[in-house]
Amino acid sequence: MTDSHEINGVHINHHQRTTLERLLAHPTSHDLQWKSVIHLMEALGTVEQRHDGKVKVSFGNDSEVFDPNHKDLSMNQIADLRRMIKAAGFDQ
Repeated sequence: MTDSHEINGVHINHHQRTTLERLLAHPTSHDLQWKSVIHLMEALGTVEQRHDGKVKVSFGNDSEVFDPNHKDLSMNQIADLRRMIKAAGFDQ
């Protein structure tokens, strides 16, 4: 059994795969932690930790700035990340 998964040409580990599944799940998980989501986003795209405490996530030309001021993501943050993940083809 392998601990690596490939999605849209990108290799992610089991933990990242689980985070992706929880991020895309319906009904929405209410306890997605920023630490896990940032780790996933680093594998799928580019994450820039800004000096103001915010995080810029980019997939190709699509970028969004998030404020991870709480341990868990808000419903709006989850919706924005879902949109980006789907547009980049990582929802399969």
